[in-house]
Amino acid sequence: MRRRPLTPERGVAAGPVGRAAARAAIALALVGACTRPDPASRPAPGRVDTPVPESSAAAEAPPVTARDARGPAPRGTARYPAGPVHSPVTALVARSVADIAARDPSLQGDVFAKVGDSLTASGDFLRCFARDPLELGAQGEVRATIEHFRAGNARGVDPYRRLSWAATIGWSAWQVLHGSTPPLAREHADVRPRFALVQFGTNDIEIGALHAFSDHLLDIVDWLGARGTIPILFTLPPRLDDARANGEVPRYSAAIRLAAMARRVPLVDFGEALRSLPHQGIGPDGIHPTSHQGRRGRDACDLGEEGLKSGYNLRNLLAVQALARARQALTAAPATLDPELPPLAGSGDAGDPHPIASLPFFDVVDEQDGPEGALRDYSGCAGARAAPGRERVYRLTLTTARRVEVIGFDRGGAEADVALLEGRAEGSACRYHGRRSVSAALGPGTWFVVVDPVSVGTGRRPGETLVAVL
Repeated sequence: MRRRPLTPERGVAAGPVGRAAARAAIALALVGACTRPDPASRPAPGRVDTPVPESSAAAEAPPVTARDARGPAPRGTARYPAGPVHSPVTALVARSVADIAARDPSLQGDVFAKVGDSLTASGDFLRCFARDPLELGAQGEVRATIEHFRAGNARGVDPYRRLSWAATIGWSAWQVLHGSTPPLAREHADVRPRFALVQFGTNDIEIGALHAFSDHLLDIVDWLGARGTIPILFTLPPRLDDARANGEVPRYSAAIRLAAMARRVPLVDFGEALRSLPHQGIGPDGIHPTSHQGRRGRDACDLGEEGLKSGYNLRNLLAVQALARARQALTAAPATLDPELPPLAGSGDAGDPHPIASLPFFDVVDEQDGPEGALRDYSGCAGARAAPGRERVYRLTLTTARRVEVIGFDRGGAEADVALLEGRAEGSACRYHGRRSVSAALGPGTWFVVVDPVSVGTGRRPGETLVAVL
């Protein structure tokens, strides 16, 4: 059992790590819900509120592989800057979303799937939108979206109340696509959703394999997209139970943001939205969001001013808003879309690096068809490897000293070497180097970030690299 699995939000909740009384109180609740680095042997138990016959489509679903071809996609990189809670719906994103939907026009436009761990399996996530009256406060614009999905049939129940095969307490990202009939395949066959609300990472932090998490999340996004379902990704809430785990949250949220950027699908920055709430919208266990206690009792769907001071209430609002934006992306006239953000300046070569205007910074690089780069000499960078692909070079100007971390998430048989060069974009100026990531305390001045995809055992040139500078 790992140090801190994600535990149920109802019944006994876990207290801070190190408190013996809390450990004793949750010991029984954690049996079977621990985060494991090895695959689970079976999917979750039956997942619907009302008795319905087992889906023959789900039972007979053929085995699927985790990595599916992305299929055709519009060219260009979506840019999702830090700060806004909802990623922009630009023409590029709208074309990508429409491209996904066109892969299976028969999916149900009024059904979404829930995909995630206990934050998603929770009874406080969206279920209360199925009951009347709706308490919307000043958020009346979401009523039409709520009603639209109330009419959806997720195998005998609306999608709000559906207990998803693909959302289970204690899960990490690898589990949802594991097995001959993975839980996600079963859920998809059961409800045939046009949309999927996806959030993993809180448990994955305990495994401690950031790059594996990035791969698993992209597998999920690609699996859904290949079948016509539009994924909507959520960044992570803080881990206030554990300072070490909380320090990992920005890295895992960066992987989530980059997955959304790479596939040009919607992103909700839930972690950013929580910052303004009391105790960041997190309950006494330090892990799970709070829910409003109002005149109807526990009510995570009260969207009034007081209700939105609670974490689950805010997440429910953001989820409905994201569904509305995704639907809009499928039908919107060009004039109603968000403006495209300008591409990065510079070519990314050593002589013309991309400037990094502010941190955190994110970029998606696909070098399958790119030219060879000029920067080859990493003298001073111990452990650097010869690479057949093109390096990507960024210029970072610091006015004060700060710690900077560079992470290269890689796909397609590549590993990303990363380096920090001081003062000039030449190998002899290398000060720090690492495989896939490097972190260092940098002084004021000009620094150059080099990300160099390296083929590993494939004989092919590297493909995708997702870059985060934190």
